[in-house]
Amino acid sequence: MKTNTTKIFILITLIIGGRFVSARPVKEDISNNSPASPVKIFLVGDSTVCDYATDPAYRIRRAGWGTYLQDYFDPSDVRVVNYALSGRSSKSFTTENNYRKLLDELRAGDYLFIQFGHNDEKTEDPDRGTDASQPIDAEGSFKWFLYNKYIVPAREKGVYPVLVTPVSRRAKDGGVIDSHRGYDDAVRRLSTQAVVPLIDLTQKTEGAFMALLEQNAPYGADATAALFAVKKDESGVDNTHFNAKGARLVCRLAVQGMREAGLPLVSMMKDKE
Repeated sequence: MKTNTTKIFILITLIIGGRFVSARPVKEDISNNSPASPVKIFLVGDSTVCDYATDPAYRIRRAGWGTYLQDYFDPSDVRVVNYALSGRSSKSFTTENNYRKLLDELRAGDYLFIQFGHNDEKTEDPDRGTDASQPIDAEGSFKWFLYNKYIVPAREKGVYPVLVTPVSRRAKDGGVIDSHRGYDDAVRRLSTQAVVPLIDLTQKTEGAFMALLEQNAPYGADATAALFAVKKDESGVDNTHFNAKGARLVCRLAVQGMREAGLPLVSMMKDKE
């Protein structure tokens, strides 16, 4: 809902001792008679975040958690722009038209949520793989891409970057596979080093899966399988990609993470509880 006084969140970036330090966004009151543009949340990431128009290989189709984030906001106040793409890494996404559109559309006061890792892990693929063990200043590393291709361009435009760790993968027994090989830890370290808010979806999804497994014993594996897409072929349950039910759960966890991180955006949610 709009008033003549529009609250715009502005990210102030300070440079202290050669490090970027993000101050808390400052609320600036601007009075005018014209309606303000909504704040935008831009999402970049992989198949666990993106929208799906069609999914012909699946009997129970895939869904990304970013598809449901708009449900938490009035679009006249906050608009979600989901630029995530299936199969992309922090490296390969920068070659996409969606990346170019992102850079062109970012405006001061917007938010950029950054979730990569699943495809960066594919180090055998030179177009996608990145090294999670290398530091932020090692050109081409996972942290280098996240910082220089996403965080820095966002801050240069007064946009509020938010890092998100990759979601957990399900094991065939219904539990969790520790498959991230340090990419989730690299995001956590970068969050501290670059002073960027963090939503730890790796830990949150692991906790949710394990709780379902235990609460529904001895049928816990079925309870976690009910969150995932199912292929038409004999491979059955896809233990990486969510269905609509699972994506909505992960979206709730992401929103929980926003609240825990104290993002000013939370005050604009439909549900303040």
